[in-house]
Amino acid sequence: MATTQKKPLHARYWKPVSIALAAGTALSAVFSAWVFTGGFWIWWASGYAAGAEVAACRPLIYGAWAFLFTCIAFDAAFWVKMARTRGRGHYRFAYASTIVILAASIAAFVSLGGGSVLSQPTPMLVMPGGDPSSEVVLACYTPKAQNNIVIEYELDGSGMPTHAFDRGDGISHRFNLGGLLPNSTYRFRAIVNSSSSQPAPAGFGAPRYFKTSPRNSSDGITFLSISDMHSRFPEGLAAMMASERADLVVEAGDLSDMGSVAGEWERYFQATSELYPGGSASVPAALRMPVMGNHDGMFFGRDNFGRFFRGVGSGPDSPFWYQVDAGDVHFIALDVEWGLETFTQGQEDWLQRTLAAIDPSDWIVVTTHCPLYSSGNNGEGTGVAARLAPIFEAGGVDLVISGHDHHYQRITRGTITYMITATVNPDTWRGADVPGSQAYITGEAMYGKYVIRGNSLDIYGMYANGTIADSATLTRP
Repeated sequence: MATTQKKPLHARYWKPVSIALAAGTALSAVFSAWVFTGGFWIWWASGYAAGAEVAACRPLIYGAWAFLFTCIAFDAAFWVKMARTRGRGHYRFAYASTIVILAASIAAFVSLGGGSVLSQPTPMLVMPGGDPSSEVVLACYTPKAQNNIVIEYELDGSGMPTHAFDRGDGISHRFNLGGLLPNSTYRFRAIVNSSSSQPAPAGFGAPRYFKTSPRNSSDGITFLSISDMHSRFPEGLAAMMASERADLVVEAGDLSDMGSVAGEWERYFQATSELYPGGSASVPAALRMPVMGNHDGMFFGRDNFGRFFRGVGSGPDSPFWYQVDAGDVHFIALDVEWGLETFTQGQEDWLQRTLAAIDPSDWIVVTTHCPLYSSGNNGEGTGVAARLAPIFEAGGVDLVISGHDHHYQRITRGTITYMITATVNPDTWRGADVPGSQAYITGEAMYGKYVIRGNSLDIYGMYANGTIADSATLTRP
């Protein structure tokens, strides 16, 4: 008696199976492309300027990606064949590879922050406008749209409040406060528009305090620098920095450990909470100047950085590169992350114009994430020095503050002092001194402190307990 052989599942149900296979392949391609393009500079930078042993991994990384996308292409070819032949043929590889690749790509997408958003409002961040002595930007982020927040602020003790209205998009909130007095403490709180029934986020209604910067160097300007927080802070470091009563705080990149992951930003805001406006007029918050780092931009983290910090300083692409001018003291923040890959021609042209417009007798402080010179594991092989040092020298730059390599270092090249203060999470590894190195400290949590008064700039490398580890003075004619 003849037996009838059952058709394979894909032959009997070739239409829904081919649709499922096509959908799985398409999703795999989308998620894999997101991970690859979002992390391109990570794959490219593997071993960059770090020696042949590590650099040799780069071909393996790209080979693995090529194999992955080849498998996705094969899966696409299989489902096309299935649709054309109505399920005739063998598709075990297609089943297995589609399931494996889809599961892996979804896991990578989710773990790297794809689609994640903050679940809690961020603290109210106080940043300088174009002139930190008279212009301040208050910024915060709320997970849900809220268009009714108003900032009520006044010179502390004046009893004459005024109001600033939201110039953001309902989620990224921006309040521009202008016409402020230099070197003065201001009290502010968030209220809601009286016509709205939606309350302000919890905690926003409590009074908070910040201080504007002095007018110029003759009044004395104090600022601090840190870098490479990676969403963490050693115990006591933020409190010590807050006690310095500085006018400005430069954060030289890698604020978060993974810029696309909402949880990493939540940890960053929590770790640095003591540097945000507090409830005491005796310790008003310093103005914060964030700078983009390579970890901040990972896997499209650049979008998050823009949501949180847009509005700082002045410039065509704030907060990625911008200028802050306190009279004769000029701060310039640049987007230099792994190396020169983010230093666009447009940014270079803006930098050249900005430097040319500054009086040569003024103080100029530039911040980059990637250093020009370093004894650390990124060294000087990034090409940044060859491109930027001549511009800085011609433009009269006095001080360059960077991070990326996790140590403290003070280097002098020509008339410019280069500082590395990526010491919130310091490395214990120690490289060889580079030419011009004046101080090199590893394995210690530190921050930089700078005091500009008239024609002198005092530099201090500070341990987390507030003691001085290194000092130097720059003078101008």
